[in-house]
Formats: sequence, structure tokens, C-alpha cells
Amino acid sequence: MLRQCAPIRPWPAWLLALALTGACTESGTLPPPPAPPPTGRLYFTVREPPTNSRPYSVFRPHGTEVLAGQPERIPEPYDATGSAAISPDGRTLAFEESSHIVAYDLKTGQTRDVTNGRWPDRDPAWSPDGRLLLVRREPFLGQPRKLVLLNADGSGERDLFAFANDAAAIFGMGWSADGQWIYLVVTADPEPAPKTIVYRVAVNAQVPGLVKVTEGPIRSWHEHRVTGQIAVLLLNATFDSIQVAVYRSATQRYTKVGSFSVAESRSLELATWSPDGRYLAVLWSSQVSHWLLLFDVDGRRLYSQRRIDAGPEGFGFSWGPWPIP
Repeated sequence: MLRQCAPIRPWPAWLLALALTGACTESGTLPPPPAPPPTGRLYFTVREPPTNSRPYSVFRPHGTEVLAGQPERIPEPYDATGSAAISPDGRTLAFEESSHIVAYDLKTGQTRDVTNGRWPDRDPAWSPDGRLLLVRREPFLGQPRKLVLLNADGSGERDLFAFANDAAAIFGMGWSADGQWIYLVVTADPEPAPKTIVYRVAVNAQVPGLVKVTEGPIRSWHEHRVTGQIAVLLLNATFDSIQVAVYRSATQRYTKVGSFSVAESRSLELATWSPDGRYLAVLWSSQVSHWLLLFDVDGRRLYSQRRIDAGPEGFGFSWGPWPIP
């Protein structure tokens, strides 16, 4: 499934530069230094199909250990949920329940409402220190979509930014390592080759606005909360493989980590960092199959891959410690 040394195609100059800085594992080259085995648990939402007793689908958060096992349902006491995200300390799972955000304590089993459900709230994302939550709000009656910030206990809610263009599709949100910026991955063009733009929004600006960071065939953009390294998934020019890369802000360079094929159409690719920033997990899902890939970023190599029996719904994908602290 993985192509460690994908052939260089007639890509744009910036993507060609990425390919040229990549490292391939070939016969005769020095192997990368050994990496300590990754540990922890991965969280994402799975669509459960209808059953005889429930004639409709539901969306529930699941977890799977990093190196083994299949996704298992988190035993939260709700019937229908959406995107899920684990807190930085690995203790609390925030997720969509109907139209509001709920926080579920994985150790005690207690739940609490974070938002009140007056408007549909989507895609919770924790700040690096775990004190704040970012949500995407989808009001009714033609009102603009918003980014909303609030404390982890639901207090202190404030609007961060309102979108004027309802045609743009937001398919990724996240925080900068210093907690001062929100990253948005936005596309307004149709498949199969959308023009994707990464923006950022200042958290504490008096008049927040979108600041363009970059654009290109970007499928995922995720900054590690400690190291500040940015993991990027890039669709290649022939739409049949994904380049896995790391963007280092200090050098403003992309470093290729690996690649994998995406032969089936209408696939979803998500990425998340390990808590220590050494590994990158990539969840690739199509209508046919679902794969979990682990990349050793420092060694620039594929560490492991396995097929799983359920894929994600929505864009929530996060990596927490295990066992629960």
C-alpha cells in the first residue's frame, strides 16, 4: 500500500521542492535511528449502520490502541454523536451530541454539556493547554457560520469569527502550538481537484480576520501542540496518492516523510500527532476499505500499517495517552 519512493511527477514548483527534500528508504542507504514504540489511543467517530431494533444510523466516538486492535465504542450514554476530540491530558473526550457539544470524562464516566444546543455546534478542538474549546457553529435562517471560543467548562463563550462566504467548505480546524492562532483548511472548488487554502485567525485580535498561510492540494494540516511542527497531507497531481510531509516553520521548508496510494475515489484522509511529536498517525478511509498508517517522522519512514474494520465520519481525529492518566 505504501510507496516509499513515489516517482516525481510534473508537480508545481513548491510541491516539486517537497519531493526533492524527501528521504526514501532504499537498499544501501543507512537505516533511520530506532524509534521507541508509539503508545496511546486514537479517537474518531464511526458511523454505526441500522439494526433490527434501531432503523437508522448513528455516529458514535470510538477508540483504538495505536499498534493493535479494532475501533471500540466509547461507552458514553448518548444515541447520536458527531466529531470527537480528546483533551491534551487524555482525560476528557469532547464530541457532538445532536446539536451541542458534550464533554465526557473517560475515567469517571461523567458527562457535562459544554454548549446549550440553541444552535448546531460542530467539530470541537482543544487548545494546546486544554483550557479552551473551539467549535464551528452553524446557525439557522441564513445567519453566517461562526467560530466560537469558550472555556472547557462552557463558560466565557465568545464569537471569534463569522464567515461571509457560505459556499466555502471548512474541512479542517486546529490550533497553533502557542495557542495564539486558529488554522482553517477551506475549499470552495468541486472535486476531484479542489483548490484548498489554509488560513489562520488570531485568537486575541480586536478585529479578527482571515490571514492566508498557503494554498495547494492540501488534504490535512495539523500543528503539534508542543513542537510546532505542522503535518501536511498533499494530493498528488494525478489524484492517486497522498504525500505525507512536515512543514517546519523555522526553515519554512517541507520535508517528505512518505506517501500512500488512494486508488478508490471519494476517500477521506485525516492526520494527528502523537503526544511526543515523534509519530504521525494517518487514517485513510474510502467506501471500500479503511487503513491506519503510522509514520516515524524523525526517521522519515512508515512505522506500521494495518487495516481496520471501521472508518471515520467527520474530521475529528486525535491521539491521547493510554492507559487514561
